[in-house]
Amino acid sequence: MSTIKHRIVTILTVLIATSGVAHADVSVAQVNMVKDANGCLSLYPFSPPPKITLWFGSCVNGYASGHGTLVRIFDGFVFTYIGDLNNGELAGNVHLIASNGDRYDGGFADGKKSGKGVYYWYGGDRYEGTFVDDKYTNGVVYYSDGGRYEGGFVEYKKSGRGVRYYPNGDRYEGDFTDDKATGNGIKYFANGDRYEGDFVDGRLTGKGTLYQFDGKARSGAFVDDVFKESSEKTSSGPASATYITAGSATYYVGDIVFKKGFIGDHDELKILQIDESSRRVYVINIDKKTNEWVYISDVLSNNGRWDENINNAKKVYNAAEDAYKVYQDVNKAYNLFFGTSDKGKK
Repeated sequence: MSTIKHRIVTILTVLIATSGVAHADVSVAQVNMVKDANGCLSLYPFSPPPKITLWFGSCVNGYASGHGTLVRIFDGFVFTYIGDLNNGELAGNVHLIASNGDRYDGGFADGKKSGKGVYYWYGGDRYEGTFVDDKYTNGVVYYSDGGRYEGGFVEYKKSGRGVRYYPNGDRYEGDFTDDKATGNGIKYFANGDRYEGDFVDGRLTGKGTLYQFDGKARSGAFVDDVFKESSEKTSSGPASATYITAGSATYYVGDIVFKKGFIGDHDELKILQIDESSRRVYVINIDKKTNEWVYISDVLSNNGRWDENINNAKKVYNAAEDAYKVYQDVNKAYNLFFGTSDKGKK
């Protein structure tokens, strides 16, 4: 017990004596080696050195050795290492705990994280992969929101070829620069769309092709996720745009839209050309095989898809129509067996 008390008194004496003073008992012959309260040396290959170093383990020939616990104290920050030391150097698998909640389980060499390891950030993210010179270089980051990244890193940032899985179901495969999708790649959208082409800072920017789930495709220039210029020719006529917006909807050349009318009386139209200045679209009427200019305000759809309310209304209409057909069949059977009935008469 007296030995433990002596150790505690020694540690407290060092803490008081070094308060506010950078503690670095490093001789010229022992570069990057720091002493604990009892003069036992251990390697710390970074600058500045810790203010306080504590070693709970064996000291052989003046160096921390064998299995033990190494504590390094900085201004407002503490690192605790649990593992084996050889002549003052962390070696093999080590369990590291940071005072902010971060953790590391993995290899060490020359006092740095090295080889295979797992780093846990306090916020819930996790990296599993290779470490070189204390930095993660190639592996998988699992994000707390459910997404993940698989690929290379340079200076703690995504770099080179990689795959990013997003929590909403989207996926990007391609080049990364400075932690962002930049270069050439493919993005798969959760709704079934797919884009192949150029990216800048994670956005569709440059030349590319967007393949939509409904079979349509748009090739040309994109800027900040927006299709700007088509590489395909449109029908002859006045100067035309490649898309036009109406409210929250956007319409493109080639989209299928529907002309306003009563339930069951919509004309299916395909956009051939857009005149943005007059807010009209030149379409072919698929039902009637005729061409005409239609004001965009007369178009009823959302990017060529049926509006949900219209779908629901059509379901109700069809159900009522089916019920009436059944009613007519009942009347026919009644008339067959019992003679003429005024049931079902209009």
